[in-house]
Amino acid sequence: MKELIQPKFSNSDVNPERHKYIKASKAEEEIISILIYHPDLIRVADEHITADSFITDFNRRVYNRVAEVLHNSLTFDVTMLGEDFSAAESGKVAEYQNRLAGSDNGKEALLDCIKVLKQEKEISVSDIDNLSVDEWANRIKKIVESKK
Repeated sequence: MKELIQPKFSNSDVNPERHKYIKASKAEEEIISILIYHPDLIRVADEHITADSFITDFNRRVYNRVAEVLHNSLTFDVTMLGEDFSAAESGKVAEYQNRLAGSDNGKEALLDCIKVLKQEKEISVSDIDNLSVDEWANRIKKIVESKK
């Protein structure tokens, strides 16, 4: 009976790509969480990323909706997702919304997550399959150099 009232959802139910792109999806989730908690940082995010910067489809959809709301009102609540998101998806976004309570280093954390996301996007599995060994090595070399 409890399962009917409080069904359990796993990350793979709402974001099936999460297991394939673990680091990227964590960065995506943190970006969304930071923007929900620090809505004024949407302008900073706009300077560096768009929804197309996201690797997982679910987080891309969430970011798109959160950014749309923040551009219009500078406040976000999970109830603003509307009918485009299932109960499980809204629940996952509620987790994002509650994740950073009390955090105050928003801009620095946002920029760090954006950097990670860009790196992960650059070496995403779909791209690697089409690269030569030399191209792949050059991409890894660029990433290593950017961390110095």
